[in-house]
Amino acid sequence: NVNVDLREVEARLIFLPVLRERTKLRMGMGLTMRYMDIEGHTMGQSERAKASTPATALILGFDHKLSRAVSLGPDVAYRSALNDSFDKSAWDAAIRLNATF
Repeated sequence: NVNVDLREVEARLIFLPVLRERTKLRMGMGLTMRYMDIEGHTMGQSERAKASTPATALILGFDHKLSRAVSLGPDVAYRSALNDSFDKSAWDAAIRLNATF
């Protein structure tokens, strides 16, 4: 039995140059802080590992306006840890849906 708790806080600066009338490139960087707690139980024994990892992030993606208030686009981000912990680095990809009211 393994329990994992991950919390993350991130601040980003994003640059949005226009590629076409309704399409923008998303380029950015940021700082993140990850708090990870892993606890495992096997055969009556318990092990626990914790890490607080500051990291830098690089972001690349696209933003396509579907309407005046809604945009959609893919994002890829790379995070690199700034300290030595078991939470080294990570890649992630997402489809982002923005709605502006």
